[in-house]
Amino acid sequence: MRFMLDNLKSNIKYYMQRIFRGYSDADCFNGDTYLAGQIANVLTWIVENGHGVAMYYSYGMDIENPNIDEMVRRRDEDYLHYAAMFREYNINGPAINEKWKKEFGGLLDEEVQEALQWLARHFTEIWD
Repeated sequence: MRFMLDNLKSNIKYYMQRIFRGYSDADCFNGDTYLAGQIANVLTWIVENGHGVAMYYSYGMDIENPNIDEMVRRRDEDYLHYAAMFREYNINGPAINEKWKKEFGGLLDEEVQEALQWLARHFTEIWD
């Protein structure tokens, strides 16, 4: 019973920290997975609610008259792909090898590097 009360107090403390400062001590203890979840949430939110699209997604189009619907489709496909990768890391963290990944989930180091390189290239485009 004592453990349950201490756990409840900690959870309340973390919820209050999130209300007042936007993140909790627990989020900082697990900063990598916390940030991965936030990135996944932002990318998904933009796909579901966004109305703007970066010119990057007009590649191969007539720059004077780009097909906005196709640009949005490209962006959504790209964002959902990387949102899924960040979400997987958020939930299961890093995977040690293929066997580990198949059994427990997570991302391999090369997948983490791919997702982070994509984020670095597109960071200034993540807006609505």
